[in-house]
Amino acid sequence: MTSRLRYLMLCLAALAAACGEAGPDPAAPESTVVHVLGLVNQYPRAAFGMTCVGFTCAFTDSSTDADGRIVHWHWEFDNKTTSDVRNPTHTFATAGTYVVLETVTDNSGAKSSAGQHALVPVGPTVLAVSPSPMSFVLHVFRAGDHPSQTMTITNLRAGRIGWKIGSHPSWLSFAPLEGTTPGKVSVTVNRVPAPIGINGYRPSSIRGVFYVYGLGITNGAVTVPVTVFLRYTQ
Repeated sequence: MTSRLRYLMLCLAALAAACGEAGPDPAAPESTVVHVLGLVNQYPRAAFGMTCVGFTCAFTDSSTDADGRIVHWHWEFDNKTTSDVRNPTHTFATAGTYVVLETVTDNSGAKSSAGQHALVPVGPTVLAVSPSPMSFVLHVFRAGDHPSQTMTITNLRAGRIGWKIGSHPSWLSFAPLEGTTPGKVSVTVNRVPAPIGINGYRPSSIRGVFYVYGLGITNGAVTVPVTVFLRYTQ
């Protein structure tokens, strides 16, 4: 016999004793109420803690259930990602503040939720790029003029790490787009953005930026400004 069934039988025995074997006392006031405690399931209480290292956060469940046990955990991480592990680990894509929601279910089906804000900080920059900023001179009307420079990427900490070029203007090309440190990249102005040189539109320069991201590490991306000085002579 389980402890819960034994407790229920004791409560029913108490109810029978309160009412009497022959039924309720006719002389008792009509408003008399016999309270039997413990028959209604209590809701669980959802709670959790978290620690973040870089973009990765570890979540520790501390939920409780006063009259039973918790049998299911469900997590939502604000970017449509979920988990049903009791103590999950989640890696966010970028720094920022995210809403994290935990919902727990007890053995009687009752649910409770708790939410917190997870602050994912920007880590230190671990890559160095040279030269930065970069500048080029492009002759707009000179066929096949594609100025190019070599950029060097180095690591500011011990060991090799991966890197990748991302979020760059369409008029720049890179070879290669990714690699390991130390690495060298050929940066080339591959075309003239329209409508430069058309109908008298002749700005003196164009500007843009591209980013160098570390792969598999927590860091702020390196921003490299680019200026292309335009010449309209042959």
